[in-house]
Amino acid sequence: MFNLFKQFLIPLSHPYVADLRGSASGKTILITAGMDGDEYAGIEAAYTIIQKYKDGNFNGRLIVIPIVNLAGFEAECSINPLDQKFPKYTFPGTPTGSKTEQLLHWLLTTYAKEADCWVDLHGGALTESVPTPFVWLYETSISSINTTLKDWYLNEDTPVVVEKARKGWPAEVLARQNCASVLTEAGGRGNQDGALQHGKWVESIMRHYALLPTIPTPTRINTPSTYHHVERVRAPYHGIFRPTHVGGDIHKDAPLGSYCNYNGSKEDVLRAPCDGVILWRKDTMAMRKGDTLVAIAH
Repeated sequence: MFNLFKQFLIPLSHPYVADLRGSASGKTILITAGMDGDEYAGIEAAYTIIQKYKDGNFNGRLIVIPIVNLAGFEAECSINPLDQKFPKYTFPGTPTGSKTEQLLHWLLTTYAKEADCWVDLHGGALTESVPTPFVWLYETSISSINTTLKDWYLNEDTPVVVEKARKGWPAEVLARQNCASVLTEAGGRGNQDGALQHGKWVESIMRHYALLPTIPTPTRINTPSTYHHVERVRAPYHGIFRPTHVGGDIHKDAPLGSYCNYNGSKEDVLRAPCDGVILWRKDTMAMRKGDTLVAIAH
């Protein structure tokens, strides 16, 4: 179907970019959404941000790309159907590679290199949900970047996953260019319900980098829940998945659903491998070997 689809793609070489300049000098924030073409809450939030700040009522520079993976958006899928690749896994790209590789190379060399912070808005795809909105950060080798992001997330109320970045990972490469990176996760299943939460995170980042005036906040008693490991429960074979629509905190061995092969002769209960919190889950029945059915942070 993807080969047939190619002829209907909008003939744009690059996605729409809103390059907004504030009323005073300041930091540069890059905001992207639609890296996965079927994650709509972030896309809706990005367009709302453009409308809200298009008149320059902020400091610094705000670069917003509401749909990075335009071909995937049109095809209603996470991948780029022009080459079957996920843009989020194609960092840093190359100018002479496939369509997705060229796209990422353009994004990094044109806008990311000029940013002080890159906020990438994500969520559940058409078949997934995010029961509890959360932020995903990376601990890099650049201590100043780590400190800046820690100072920010300690004032947030949502769970935070902090994973150690490895050499060559996007967060590490960006940090060496003095650019912090934040990944936000909210919304899913084809709706825009998480758009408001994405907008709150973006404006919180804007305040942290002085693009907006700070707002006095009460002294916090508790720090946000922070997790350093993510366990992905994957499908062992092709078949049928019947999810249990659980969310939030989960205990080891709690049922997450059941799965079976197509003739129904083999059925197993999917159980949580550890205590933790559910980050996202697959909510539909089709199960392919290797699919992440549930992701648990601990």
